Amino acid sequence: KMNDTNMLVFVYGTLMSGFRNNYLLDNSKFIGAAETVDKFGLYKVKHGDFPFAIDSEKLTHLLGEVYKVDEYTMQMLDTLENYPELYIKKEIEVIVNNKRLKAIIYLKNENNYKDVIDYEQQIEIWD
Repeated sequence: KMNDTNMLVFVYGTLMSGFRNNYLLDNSKFIGAAETVDKFGLYKVKHGDFPFAIDSEKLTHLLGEVYKVDEYTMQMLDTLENYPELYIKKEIEVIVNNKRLKAIIYLKNENNYKDVIDYEQQIEIWD
């Protein structure tokens, strides 16, 4: 069981290396490129430049990255992701370096802000 001081996070959007929010993970250990075991829906936001993964649709395995983060970094990520209003967190299984690991993913809170997802813009990967 992961403790709070040492959590794995799966990122699939603007937190990935090369994207604008990756600086928040500067002090976190990069574990590797990753793919989700389960499928999710991935959509663009209507006004802005970031994606939402949703749990209610099983469309695609998400590709992203896994980082080991401390509690302070997790709090910064929670703030960035407007948790728990805009995003919720879920523990999922990911495949990294041919190993199955448990990691936290930020998923769209589908009870709130229903109109911000652009359902015309289903995507396979955030690039």
